[in-house]
Amino acid sequence: MIAVLGASGRVGRHVAAGLADAGVPARALVRYPDRVDLPIPAVHADLRRPATLPDALRGVERLLLLTPHVPEQDLLEAAAVDAAASAGLRRIVKVSGGPATLGPNGATATATAHWRSEQRIERAGLEFAFLRPSCRGPASSPRRSVTRRSPWSTRATSPHAPWPRWSTTARPTGPGT
Repeated sequence: MIAVLGASGRVGRHVAAGLADAGVPARALVRYPDRVDLPIPAVHADLRRPATLPDALRGVERLLLLTPHVPEQDLLEAAAVDAAASAGLRRIVKVSGGPATLGPNGATATATAHWRSEQRIERAGLEFAFLRPSCRGPASSPRRSVTRRSPWSTRATSPHAPWPRWSTTARPTGPGT
């Protein structure tokens, strides 16, 4: 079972659709399951209320972690990572930022938050993959490659993902990214 945290967002809803189309068992972890229309079952999970996470993660093996870029992003992601480790998940796939901007003194607060979350995931001892989506596209559509349905996002959560090992970072590029 794959859990998609952020399934109601711009990228997450495409991941949910891809998983549903592929017949992969998945569930959406969202704050308000009765308010979303997704092709996979939605359950209540609120990163600002970590006590909601154990039930949402029951029976899950893999987590796709997509969180909003908000000031408390690293704290929200910390709640997800800690709950995933406690629940015995096997793998976390995190949509992250570009490596040149990450670090304790990142170019932006978001870059620093991504770095902190990656560090926490690595310390958790789970299999992981950090995806660094390319935001390049035609000038008229700079977010084209992250917001449209992307084959890499479904492959990343698949049990048959193409990476040789699971503690890795990938920067999907080219057609379909």
